Amino acid sequence: MPLLFALLTCICYFSPGVLLHVWLRERGLALATCIGLGLGGLIVLDVWLAVFFGYRFPLQLAVNVIAVGALGWRLRREIPGWIAWARSQWPWPVLGWGAVAALFIVPALVVTLPFDTDAQGFGLLALTTRLSGSINSMAPFWPEIKYFYSPGFFLLAAQLSDMAGGATMPPVILGLAHTLAAATVAGVAAVGREFGGERVGGWTAAFSVLSYGLFSTLMDAAYTTVLGTLLITAIIVLVFRATREPTRLNVALAAVTLASLPLSHPDSLIHLLMAYLPFYFTIWLSRERPTLKQYAALTAIIPALGIALYLPWLIKMLPLLAQVSVHERQNPTVFLLFNILGVFPYIALAGLALALWRRRWFDVWLIGWAIMILEIAGFGNLDTISRATEVDPMQVLYPFGVAWHAPIVPVPILAAMAVTAVPLLGQWTPPPSWRVAVASLVIVGAAVAGIFHEPIIRASKGRVSIVGSFNSKADIRALHWLRDNTPKESFILNYVSIEGDWVPVIAERKTVQFREQLFYIGQGPAWALQPILNQAYLDPASPESEAAMRSAGIDYVFVPQVIGRPESFAEAMRWRPPFIEPQVSSFAEAVYLELIQDFDGAQIWKVKR
Repeated sequence: MPLLFALLTCICYFSPGVLLHVWLRERGLALATCIGLGLGGLIVLDVWLAVFFGYRFPLQLAVNVIAVGALGWRLRREIPGWIAWARSQWPWPVLGWGAVAALFIVPALVVTLPFDTDAQGFGLLALTTRLSGSINSMAPFWPEIKYFYSPGFFLLAAQLSDMAGGATMPPVILGLAHTLAAATVAGVAAVGREFGGERVGGWTAAFSVLSYGLFSTLMDAAYTTVLGTLLITAIIVLVFRATREPTRLNVALAAVTLASLPLSHPDSLIHLLMAYLPFYFTIWLSRERPTLKQYAALTAIIPALGIALYLPWLIKMLPLLAQVSVHERQNPTVFLLFNILGVFPYIALAGLALALWRRRWFDVWLIGWAIMILEIAGFGNLDTISRATEVDPMQVLYPFGVAWHAPIVPVPILAAMAVTAVPLLGQWTPPPSWRVAVASLVIVGAAVAGIFHEPIIRASKGRVSIVGSFNSKADIRALHWLRDNTPKESFILNYVSIEGDWVPVIAERKTVQFREQLFYIGQGPAWALQPILNQAYLDPASPESEAAMRSAGIDYVFVPQVIGRPESFAEAMRWRPPFIEPQVSSFAEAVYLELIQDFDGAQIWKVKR
């Protein structure tokens, strides 16, 4: 199933970018940059529709098809020329990008569920968007709970699910996010190519894959970060082009893409602003001074137009703004950056030295970006100043996230600049036959690893410290049964920890436990139920537990396989011990519960009426 949604992502969300490349290829824009531009335009359009009409799949689909169809009709005469160009890209770089796609998409076909916990929350909000049409509440399950978060990823996922007849969210977001990640590698490489030429672009692509930052972000299920990073790559290229040549077209393209970023991922907006805002001042330190027109485009016109396009969503969300309480307080440490990204930050330091010597516009941009990343993630001087104020604005920043995610774009580019400056290494070009052979081996290797993943996973246990998928295949079968065979208004008591947070996403029912988020508003009553019902789950045989379940209106209890058949954990796609608590009594002892389904230990109990 994830492969289907990877293909749908390419067809539905990358096709506008392909058509834009038909138009803009002669201007030197890379295909990946055009894909980011087209995706950004779709996000702005879809969010506008959702703001005024709510999410309505027929409307969203119709407007998107009309927009893409009109663009295709407008460019129909140029398409044959683009097809001829595309054929000329075989076998290289097509095989090279095929290898990147294999590395990033094959894991989506292998994992039971997205790893870790972020996808539980993103999948739930994508589901509530699809079921209720709301982009700021958790209806239909908890309509009283609002949230203040960028809806772009949720709208993309909701549409893909509806295209497949209401497909369950985990394979949807897997296919979508892993395809976006592969495109992000191309996007980062396009930035390197734009400012350093083909050699820098090629090395940037290699370092983007090898530096582990993007891949680990993807496997940690930080899917909105992946989307935001792809958009950042397009924004950088388009903003610099619009600054150098501030024509109406260039400014408009930059503004549309810039507007899509806060509609997709707030943290990525912060990562971009860490470079953009200092550049307002540091651009004057470059060897080439901007004209007044160029400076106005960079600092005023493009941001103003971007804000104007972003404004409808912000106005809709304004009533919630004062109620948001986001605290990401964490002590910065410079070792985060080097622990996460390995050797590449050290190579990037040499790239920074080169940038400092050249001081071109983009060099100065990268220097300011690197300084801000080091400051926020590592040194913490601004954090110290912020803590001394009453407002404490730095509390919303997450130093670990900055160290992990913000360098995904600049570090590979700086490292590539450093390597290509080395006389022998920088001028060396692998023979075409070598490149084709390596790419082919990577594709075959990824396919073989995907086919024989089970022995690889078994061999890795005890050697890898990642969490893995929180639910087993048996759990998924049980949750599909709940989705297909229970009333939609059913209330399910799920497991008391993060082991239970996939239940509402897959079963598509209201549950006691669900993924906690910093940006929820009004979740107090829902959280208030949890302590009593958690105790009822752990001691179901007690009279107090029966009373608590009946009082709360619980209809079903879901027992994950790791509880119903603990020995199954050895077979699961898990590397760390489960997050479980001791059971005081068993469900079989609870006379008011009836076991109605047992999927190899993944059990569904019904509360007798």
